[in-house]
Amino acid sequence: MPSLAENDSRSSHTHIVGLEQALDIRGGLVVSVLSHAYILEDPHHSLSLSDIATKELYQRFLPFSRPINPRSAYWVRFRITNLDSVTLRRYFYVGAGLVDTGIVYRRILSNNLSMPDSINHTGQWNSTQWNSAQWNSAQWDSSFGGASIAFAKRNMKLKGVWHQMDILPQTEEEILVRISALNGLALGLEFYTEEGFRNFRDSVLTFYAFILGMTFFAMMYNFIIALTTGDKPYKYYTFNAGVWFLGGLFTFFPVIEELFPYVEFLSTKLQLLVLVLGGFSTSLFALHFLEIRRFAPVLFKILCANIAVQVFSLIIIWTPLHIYVSTILNLTFAPGSILLVVAAVRALQQGYTPARWYLLGWVLYLASIIMTILSFVGVIPYSEFLTVRMVWLGVGLETLVFSFALAERMNTVRKNLVLEHEQRVLLEKEREREQARSEEIARFNQELQQQNEIVSRQSVSLQQANTLLVEQNTRLEELNREKNEIVAMVSHDLKNPLAALRGIIELLQSANLNPSLGKSALLQMQTTVDKMLAMVKNLLDVNRLEAGVAPYHLVAMQVAPVLRASVEQFRKIAESKGTLLEWEESESPQTRFIADEQALLQVVDNLISNALKYSPYRSIVQISSFEYHAAKADISLLHQYNLQHFEMLLPDCIVIVVRDQGPGISQLDQTKLFGKFVRLSAQPTGGEHSSGLGLSIVQKLVEGMHGRVWCESDFGYGSRFFVALPITQPEAAHSNGTRK
Repeated sequence: MPSLAENDSRSSHTHIVGLEQALDIRGGLVVSVLSHAYILEDPHHSLSLSDIATKELYQRFLPFSRPINPRSAYWVRFRITNLDSVTLRRYFYVGAGLVDTGIVYRRILSNNLSMPDSINHTGQWNSTQWNSAQWNSAQWDSSFGGASIAFAKRNMKLKGVWHQMDILPQTEEEILVRISALNGLALGLEFYTEEGFRNFRDSVLTFYAFILGMTFFAMMYNFIIALTTGDKPYKYYTFNAGVWFLGGLFTFFPVIEELFPYVEFLSTKLQLLVLVLGGFSTSLFALHFLEIRRFAPVLFKILCANIAVQVFSLIIIWTPLHIYVSTILNLTFAPGSILLVVAAVRALQQGYTPARWYLLGWVLYLASIIMTILSFVGVIPYSEFLTVRMVWLGVGLETLVFSFALAERMNTVRKNLVLEHEQRVLLEKEREREQARSEEIARFNQELQQQNEIVSRQSVSLQQANTLLVEQNTRLEELNREKNEIVAMVSHDLKNPLAALRGIIELLQSANLNPSLGKSALLQMQTTVDKMLAMVKNLLDVNRLEAGVAPYHLVAMQVAPVLRASVEQFRKIAESKGTLLEWEESESPQTRFIADEQALLQVVDNLISNALKYSPYRSIVQISSFEYHAAKADISLLHQYNLQHFEMLLPDCIVIVVRDQGPGISQLDQTKLFGKFVRLSAQPTGGEHSSGLGLSIVQKLVEGMHGRVWCESDFGYGSRFFVALPITQPEAAHSNGTRK
């Protein structure tokens, strides 16, 4: 086709204005203008009516011929005459719904054709020589049609591009038609009488009603099967058939356009939507019907990517990018079609016989597409049936054949179910025979099991008895060891005090005893008796605590009075060793914590006594306390006391700290620090007595008050003992509990 890009070398082929033959529209029911039409290509869609007014472009029109480029716009020019004495009404069919824009411009060249001089011997009508001014001043009537034109603005409210024309009697008209399309040009360029128009519409409606009825019947039939079986291929087939049915309904009948008559490009977008949804639903059906994931995993991934492209096309249809959808469809249709054919062949090779029906339906659809394309490009003679209806005939046949494919698939499934049933029957009989043998073996095994159970119960009883004996022996050994330790400790620790008492008594029995010496001897006796009573008291305390009979009286109290009393009690002992006993009161006066006052006093006494006992002369023993809350912990306060075991702290507690400057406690001694009758490597600095029970009693008393006690020491640099007691009443504690 000639375009603006061609040079003037084509001028020898241009048509001279005034020599074209006018078309007499008085012919039959249908008159084609193709033999009288001249065409000019507008590849950039940029020419307007005023551009065509130039003589250069006007003379570039060439006789109409195919193929034509579906991506270009075209201007078609021809002349018509009405030699009758009455006005003739004609319906001008520009093309099918694939034409986006079909604008018709009309002007009257002559309105008195009855003059004999107006026609020459060749049958060609004379016209004036070219006159640009005359062209520009001519009155042109215009009418609009096409898929991109709003329905309300179309000359005729129909699908396709139709224009109703009333041609005046004895008149010659020149007609310019501007045609463009995004999806392919399906040109008709025919004049229909009213009867021809009715016949054409009746034939079209009959054809489409047949196609839609066949599609609807197949869709509903398989929809019912999908509801009863829940089979996925049936569901996707119903979706695919429903898309084509509704797409055909919206393509053949202006249902949506009548609802939205003023929306531009509505018909174009509906056509694109039908094409994209049709391809999308067909691909989904193929994926599940052909079981492509099982038979061809690689093709499955490629087809999934193709479906993703179709989904993207569905999105951009409703955006300004919709003009590229047809390009995407053209680029993906051929590869996708080939992949579906390959997938069907692959499934057939794997013995999946329903794939042959799918292959037949898909080939019929592809054949209709190919016939339409060949008609577009002029390889085969143009006809409205091949150009417009053939695709939908292919869709209808494809839908029908796919229904046959589903039927064969269902038959195949049924046969497989029958075979599976027969195999299950055989397996059931074999299972019954095996079950009979198994029952016999089971009876024998049951008897053996009963014997084994008797033996097992006896074995368990013996094992439990042995375990109990072992535990009792272990406990007896522990008790015997503790008894031996107590006897050894008592015999050792009481021997020296008793010997001292004996010596003092002998001294007192002498006649010449000095009174001052006697008084000193009595003081020594009192000290010795106090040591023995303290040792006996510790033994009794341990016994009561382990037996769980020592009562606790847990009450809310303050720590300061207890620490003050204990510090004052040991101040003279500290002064006797030259040790400075410091007490720092740091907790809030309003702070209350839960403890047993007597038990707490005993705990603090033991810790201060130990600190003084192992501190060197002229050293410092510090007693302090602080309040700790996990929710608002003061890290600097913890660092002040060089606290290392943060995990030992309670969430809300009062912490009592006793620090000394003694030799410290080794790591080995720290592991057994709170045991009974423990002798540590460190020795008292003043020769004081140690029973090895004090820290054991401290631990039991603190735990009885729901607290924690631990020691931190750097060997050679003193020790720090921490006691943490809860500020709030624990759930397990009672105001009058029992020491456990």
